[in-house]
Amino acid sequence: MLAVEALQNAEKSEHVPIYEDKDGDWMLVGDVPWEMFVESCKRLRIMKRADAKGFGLQPKGSLKGFIESVGK
Repeated sequence: MLAVEALQNAEKSEHVPIYEDKDGDWMLVGDVPWEMFVESCKRLRIMKRADAKGFGLQPKGSLKGFIESVGK
């Protein structure tokens, strides 16, 4: 799965994947469990890490657990 491989290196990358949920809020991919992400994601976007921090997006956890749950 190409997307999983890309996410595995996301914590070291200059860019971060974010998404817009049903409520119009932007969140970092990996902040919620996979099932909740699938149900609430309307739009995906890739931002520079520095811009995401300025956008008010701070990681609540790591992508590791999210990536592991995707493969299940």
